[in-house]
Amino acid sequence: MYLQAYPRANYTWSKDDGTDMSKSVTQEDFANETTLTFSMISVPDFGNYSLKMQNEYGINYAHYQIVANGPPERPTNFHSSDITYNSVKLQWTSGFDMGSKQHFIVMKLIGNQFIQISNLVYDNSTNHGINQNWTYVLTGLVSDTYYNLTVVSENDRGFMSSFAKPSIFFKTKKYPHESSGSSSGVDVKLTLGLTFGTIGTLGMLAFIVYILKYRKLRTSYTSMEGKTGKI
Repeated sequence: MYLQAYPRANYTWSKDDGTDMSKSVTQEDFANETTLTFSMISVPDFGNYSLKMQNEYGINYAHYQIVANGPPERPTNFHSSDITYNSVKLQWTSGFDMGSKQHFIVMKLIGNQFIQISNLVYDNSTNHGINQNWTYVLTGLVSDTYYNLTVVSENDRGFMSSFAKPSIFFKTKKYPHESSGSSSGVDVKLTLGLTFGTIGTLGMLAFIVYILKYRKLRTSYTSMEGKTGKI
């Protein structure tokens, strides 16, 4: 920062959250200027800073903010488990969100490009997503179908990370009744056919027995009439 003060001012830099700056920052003061140099900027260095300028006539303050500007870090350790006919459990590890809240998007390879197929999974961590493990159950899948999935991170500034690598490739299971449904239908039809066939056979037998009994009864009745007539 460039400034003018007479007599020369004393400069004191501090981080508003009270973090010790001595290990990562070098301060250099000149007659009308003071500078902070970061040897290698890292996540703890982002935030708000204050500069106190003081001489025998008074005190003045200036305030600064160091923010990251760019895409979040790419998700890592992307893998799947518990595959069913319509869902899969996905897990990954997130990285730094570049100082802006991030969310995650599961994407499916269709043709030669990845397309979003999930709801947004919001990062509610307090450390900007660094080394946080996430689990998401993706539902609504089609049974007995191949999938190629990846996950990306996007922050509130609109920056998107690169795809998690490698992507995961799997096939959903068959729907429980897809393999047994047709045979069950055949079994039901066969059972019904046998039942109705049995009933028909029994009915026919009963009808034949009835006819035989009826004929025997008529024969007996005719014989009795003949005998009665002779008497």
